[in-house]
Amino acid sequence: MQARGQPLALSVVVPAFNATGNLERCLAALAASTVEHELVVVDDCSTDPVAVAAARRLALAYGGRGGPAHLLELERNAGPGVARNRGAEAASGAVVAFIDSDVLVRPDTLERLRAAFEGEPGIAAVFGSYDDRPDSPGVITEYRNLLHHWLHQSGPRKATTFWAGC
Repeated sequence: MQARGQPLALSVVVPAFNATGNLERCLAALAASTVEHELVVVDDCSTDPVAVAAARRLALAYGGRGGPAHLLELERNAGPGVARNRGAEAASGAVVAFIDSDVLVRPDTLERLRAAFEGEPGIAAVFGSYDDRPDSPGVITEYRNLLHHWLHQSGPRKATTFWAGC
């Protein structure tokens, strides 16, 4: 429960499957966050031993940077939805943010997320928008990022659907 006058406690759940390079970049971006938060990395039964070792190493190294860190390892590959749900069950924050392992948040992303929930207590969910300056190489990837950015920025403020990449 949130104490009166205290900011909402945030938990960040990162589902990962064979995500060695992406996970490292994702967690580095989260570690630069301006908001303290709990981190829950959920390894979705990675088959690459390097990815498994990296998830363990990164989750352990993360602890203390932005708050407590945990690593959950699923016994079978069940997909990102199940990994998110298991992470949410383990999370302790009043607000749970799902950040996919290939997403790079800005330092103020979690601050903006918390402000949205504090500013409008009746909202059920908030989701992010693709960046208008994508980091991904390639014309097709850049096109898709820019298309999603435009859709998110020009669409209605109130949504009837939800996506969980960020």
